[in-house]
Amino acid sequence: MALTQIVTNVLSALTVIGQVISALLLLSIIFRNRMPSKFLHFSLNNAIFLSFIVALIAASGSLFYSEIAGYEPCKLCWIQRIFMYPQVLILGVAL
Repeated sequence: MALTQIVTNVLSALTVIGQVISALLLLSIIFRNRMPSKFLHFSLNNAIFLSFIVALIAASGSLFYSEIAGYEPCKLCWIQRIFMYPQVLILGVAL
């Protein structure tokens, strides 16, 4: 299996996991009065670290596709990168 396919599969799996976690966080916020949520407290206490990890994976993935796999980014990808790359630096400093 080619390296590009492996990276694509890993990033796809991480995207699905992130969506499930986001849904769980939303449900924890909606129903926080009915049941205590250790998951919500953990997420709130580690929000900067978790945000840094997401931004780092996104930046690494985009750099992999453009620099190693050789895909040329479209105009919308460049706009996304303008806002994504500084997040890695800002959240890294915040940690």
